[in-house]
Amino acid sequence: MSISNFRIGTRLGGGFAAVLCLTALIAGVGTWRLGSTADEAARMMEAPMAKDRLAQEWFRNVNVGVRRTAAIARSSDPQRGNLLLRRGEGFHGARRGNHQVDRRLAHQR
Repeated sequence: MSISNFRIGTRLGGGFAAVLCLTALIAGVGTWRLGSTADEAARMMEAPMAKDRLAQEWFRNVNVGVRRTAAIARSSDPQRGNLLLRRGEGFHGARRGNHQVDRRLAHQR
């Protein structure tokens, strides 16, 4: 039995159904690929965002250290300088942590 034996309405309906199935297939593949592209984009942005956070943390720690050192240098009161140095002990612990930040940034290049 050949297609030419079918009535015109049946042939048009079959063609429309075939086009509709192809459209649904293309939409499904497009949606699937769009989802995987979004996942890849999120994965690609993880490393730069982590680097940015580490760089901001590093900047804050250095900025605090510079301000504290400048305050100690300007201070003529030795007790105030000692107070700032004692408060800075926690900062120096954070500085040791910055060496880890340096290593993490170096490994992400």
